[in-house]
Order: sequence, then structure tokens, then C-alpha cells
Amino acid sequence: MADRVTVAEAASILCVSVGAVRKRLQRGTLAGGKEGNTWYVLLRQDADRTPTGHQQDTNRTRQSATGHRQDATVGGDPARSLEVLQVELESARGLLALTEEQLAAAREEANFLRERITAQEAIIAQLAEAQTEAWRRRDVLEAQSRAALPAGRKRWWWPWGKA
Repeated sequence: MADRVTVAEAASILCVSVGAVRKRLQRGTLAGGKEGNTWYVLLRQDADRTPTGHQQDTNRTRQSATGHRQDATVGGDPARSLEVLQVELESARGLLALTEEQLAAAREEANFLRERITAQEAIIAQLAEAQTEAWRRRDVLEAQSRAALPAGRKRWWWPWGKA
């Protein structure tokens, strides 16, 4: 026997979020439909008249890492559940491979950037040394130019200045 309840009521009965109920309706793991502007979910009742998900077996649930209840079987059919789990496993493997590729690319880029930084630091050190040498040469040239000037009378800018 099935009870027709709203999405919010189904979420409360199944101990999941409203979004989870909507997603299950979308995937087809819960039966339901839209009447007017309201979505309804069809829940099956156990022998003890406790409502359960239409295509779920409440005796076969598991806890996820986040603590939410998840269906261990799809529609009570272990073969179909196995197929679904295999598809999910292949999807997870593909995602893992993609993540590993992205991680390898990020490591390569980090190594490249480390090499560039090392090269740029070496260039900066060379430039600092060159600047220090240039200042030293400037000081030497200034001293040489002062020594090369004749020591003579200084002329004042003003005509009434002292000579």
C-alpha cells in the first residue's frame, strides 16, 4: 500500500533533506509526480504500517561519511544495485584519474615556477653586484676628476665677491 505525501513530508519520514528527496525523484529512485504546483512522493508502507521509500528497502540502508542515510539497493534489486555501484565506481575511478593528472600538472608547474624563481634570484644577485661595482667606479672617477682639476683661483659669481 502506498501513501502520497509532499516532498517535505517525505524528507521528514525518510530522514533526509528536501533536496535529497527531489534528487531521488529526478533519478527515479523514488516514485512521485507533480499535481498542479505541488510535487508528491509515493511511499510504501511496511507490514507494520511504517512508510518507507517506494523503491527502497529500509532494512538495507547504510550510513555515509556525512551521516546521511543512503540506499544500499535500488528498488530492492541487488543486481541493479550492483550495476549502479559499478557505474559509480567507474565514475569515481575516472574522477580519481583526472584528479591525479591535474595534480601531476600542478606539480610540474610548481617545479617550473621554482626554477624560474631561482633563475630570477640569481639575476637579481648579479644586478646587485653590478650596481655595487658601478657605484664604486663612480666614486673612483669622481675622485680622479677632482684630482685632475687645476688648483687655481676661484672666481666668484658676484662681481663684488672676493677673489
